[in-house]
Amino acid sequence: MNIFNKYRTTYPVLFYTLATTLLFVLVSGILSAVRPADAPVVAAAPQETPGYLLPDPATQPAQVSRVKLFNEPMKLQRKLSDIGVGRLSAWHYSEEQYSSMSDELNIGSPTPNTELYTSIMCYVTGDQSEYADQVSIGLDIFNASNRQYALGEYKKVVSKAFTQLGIPKPRALVGSIGKKNFKYETADYSIAFTKEAGNIESYKLRIVPNTRKK
Repeated sequence: MNIFNKYRTTYPVLFYTLATTLLFVLVSGILSAVRPADAPVVAAAPQETPGYLLPDPATQPAQVSRVKLFNEPMKLQRKLSDIGVGRLSAWHYSEEQYSSMSDELNIGSPTPNTELYTSIMCYVTGDQSEYADQVSIGLDIFNASNRQYALGEYKKVVSKAFTQLGIPKPRALVGSIGKKNFKYETADYSIAFTKEAGNIESYKLRIVPNTRKK
């Protein structure tokens, strides 16, 4: 005890440092002995990367498209890259859905004031990675002086799309473009051409395949 008190009085900093270290080692040893050998080790949750997250496959419904090409989104993306609007982006997951889209195909000259071009755009969307559930082709007419030419180009793009998709183009569809809405349904897919609400003249063609269970 005399030696113990002597070191504590003479070297207080060193004494308390050593004492704290020994106490930590002792407590760690006791805790290691108490914990069962087979105690599970909980792994840290994986970090998610916003924008390109893949949903849990277990939550995905077991279904496929009735139109064969829609079951191969990447092949569908490549096929639609040849309809005249440019190459579509890779099939990816973003903002709670899968999608692939083209750049805007500018038609004619821009408007004098806003410098916005009349444009055509194609995009594909889907809720699952395995198949796409809609192809859309839009036309926005910003410059009225380009209207007739733009409608002609849009009809060409739409016709090529049906060829690439491998499904028949309804006869009345082309005659409806720029004039009235059009709907057509079969057991395998549905087609809708509509004039969109808004401040500009805008149209959209939607091709939606029906699904069946795997």
